[in-house]
Amino acid sequence: MDEKETIDAEVINEKENEQQYSQNVINSTDDFVKMVDSWPIWLKLILCIPSVHLFWGIYRILKYSKDTTKLVISLVFIIIPIMWLIDLIFVLTKGHVLLFEEN
Repeated sequence: MDEKETIDAEVINEKENEQQYSQNVINSTDDFVKMVDSWPIWLKLILCIPSVHLFWGIYRILKYSKDTTKLVISLVFIIIPIMWLIDLIFVLTKGHVLLFEEN
């Protein structure tokens, strides 16, 4: 194998590795969202407490990471002080935090 073929093979390997890593990240994000969706109501309620509310912000960011508009709204929700109370009401009434879809 000459030097050019070796370099081309290395570049192809790097691209394949990057694609595999990206797919693993997407799968782990989806797995995290599914896991949190399956948690019992009492645990979701504890996570609505103001000091722990950042958890739901991270959850929304991961859930909507593929939709730019919903992602931006999720980021804004993290800095709105009253969101913990809104999420608490939603968990009590609907079984999940405020989401941007019909459930």
